[in-house]
Amino acid sequence: MKQIGDPLFLIGAGFNVDTALWNPQKKHSYPLVSDLLRICFNKKELPEGKSIEDLFQESIANNETGKLEILYDRIMEADYYIGGYFTNPYNDHSNKPYHMFLENFRDSHFLTFNYDSLLEMMLFMQKRWKPDDGFGIGVITDQKYLVKPIELPEKTSNLVLHLHGTLCVYQIEFYLEKDEKNKIEWIKHPEKPRYAFDPDSITDRFFPYRNLSQGPAYIHPRERVIAPVPDKAKDRDKEFIRSIEDKAISLIEKCNTLVAIGYSFSEHDFSSYQKLLNSFDKTLIIITPDADTIKTKLQKHFNFNIITLNYTFAEWASHGFVLP
Repeated sequence: MKQIGDPLFLIGAGFNVDTALWNPQKKHSYPLVSDLLRICFNKKELPEGKSIEDLFQESIANNETGKLEILYDRIMEADYYIGGYFTNPYNDHSNKPYHMFLENFRDSHFLTFNYDSLLEMMLFMQKRWKPDDGFGIGVITDQKYLVKPIELPEKTSNLVLHLHGTLCVYQIEFYLEKDEKNKIEWIKHPEKPRYAFDPDSITDRFFPYRNLSQGPAYIHPRERVIAPVPDKAKDRDKEFIRSIEDKAISLIEKCNTLVAIGYSFSEHDFSSYQKLLNSFDKTLIIITPDADTIKTKLQKHFNFNIITLNYTFAEWASHGFVLP
């Protein structure tokens, strides 16, 4: 019997790449790892024995935050322009593969190691997601006041869990409480973790939600996600990431089929996906052009059933989103 939320999807960077096929503003695109050497470091070739993750690690060690900011700005720029096109109600989306994909899998939830917000924006447009509960945990939000508020879902029906964090949410580690008697503001720490929805430069894509005021606890978008470095274990210990991981594991344990689209299962992410897959005993379907190679790699570490479809997202869409 099909369980609620089946199949469960694991989304990688390759999922976003084919947006370029239907995006009229060609100069804006979601970057792949192979693009980052040029975009962030202005290099044509990697230094011998180095990976792109090594270069980011070195830039962090040297306090060169600009390299990461280039990456995050590029992602949010793509969200603004591509997401804007894909969610514009005046555009005809009836035969667009990304919209058809979401229509075909209306009961599914989504796990992702990506930083972008494409899925959230599209689901928000379809009134199937909202930031208050759509990230898998409760998030504090604020809305603009309207004469007639737009219709919002009472509850999110399709979760989007960002396993390496999202540029749109940060943890409120403290707040100020005013002592009216002594006219002093005291620093207070929440008893339970609190998170704020702050979509920064793509706020217009989530109207009527708006940024929370940038108070003393504000955290810059570059510090909200796990950087693309070789060892992510330390940053995975953050409260937000641990909460998302726990929620993801609970979804994986309940699903019959996990479908990975455009995800490379990089060795640098091993500590992240190992925790998710250690107790998985159902079927993993891998959809990406080098799916067979990834299957061989995963079989060295895991014993569950793996089925491969050596397609890009667009090619899979052309086959009608059929799953084995």
